[in-house]
Amino acid sequence: MLRISILAMFIPFTLSIHAQEQSSLVDDVAFYADVVANALEYSSKTRANDMLVESFEQLFKENPEADISEINWISQITPSDSSFTIYTWELAESVDDHSYYGYIVRDNKLIKLSDEAEAMYDDFSYLIGDKDLWFGQIYYRLLPFKSQGELLYLLFGYNAFDKYENIKIAEVLEFKEDGSPAFGKPLFLEDPSNVRNAKQRIVLQYSDDSRVNLNYNPGLESIVFDHLIRREGQLAGQGATMIADGSYEGYSLEEGYWIYNEKLFNHVYEEAPRPNPVFDDQKGKKDIFGKSKN
Repeated sequence: MLRISILAMFIPFTLSIHAQEQSSLVDDVAFYADVVANALEYSSKTRANDMLVESFEQLFKENPEADISEINWISQITPSDSSFTIYTWELAESVDDHSYYGYIVRDNKLIKLSDEAEAMYDDFSYLIGDKDLWFGQIYYRLLPFKSQGELLYLLFGYNAFDKYENIKIAEVLEFKEDGSPAFGKPLFLEDPSNVRNAKQRIVLQYSDDSRVNLNYNPGLESIVFDHLIRREGQLAGQGATMIADGSYEGYSLEEGYWIYNEKLFNHVYEEAPRPNPVFDDQKGKKDIFGKSKN
């Protein structure tokens, strides 16, 4: 009886210590994420990122349900069924060198994504990636949809490619039978009669000084994005590049495929029709992940 009483006293104490450790790890993740995003020296960003990776992995291996939703600078997206969560962030290693870190928490397991954007770049529109072959990016939106009876997810992401150009991406995420993620699926068709030429994803590469939108518009039930045209760059040393011309293209879901629509609107708008601003901090109200600024 005495042993049971001592054990009963010890359990709350142990749980309290564990909760304090979890809280400390969350604080560490918040601190290092802030340094990675805002430090003036690139060397400080890199050192802080090493600690961020270590703290993040320890936190979610100990507690896959850890809540870091209040932490800025780490993008967190979850489908409505809460079946998984994707975390992504950016590390600027120099003015024109960015790398990306990504994790998926699913079925109480932590899946680390390895940024291999440089190796994938040349054939990216037609490649299927996985956890070890991931085109690093910050995901800013997730849309569940069905194709041939299979539940899939459309991801929208951003990559600060170099000092001259950025990339925005829409790609399909699916989970294999073993639970591993696959990025990309040949569901994007320009010609519905030619399924063999389907692309794995939408890729927009554009000038750093051009504002380009890529998002899903529920009113139009379409992926909507800026039409890009080539021009000589305005940045020193840039050369020819792509910019938005004020017209819009899109893809609509038809029988499990995203079918291209060359001209969504006859009128040229100053801004793309979109449900919510994405990567738009012009008014200083939100950060790049759409979170309210204090």
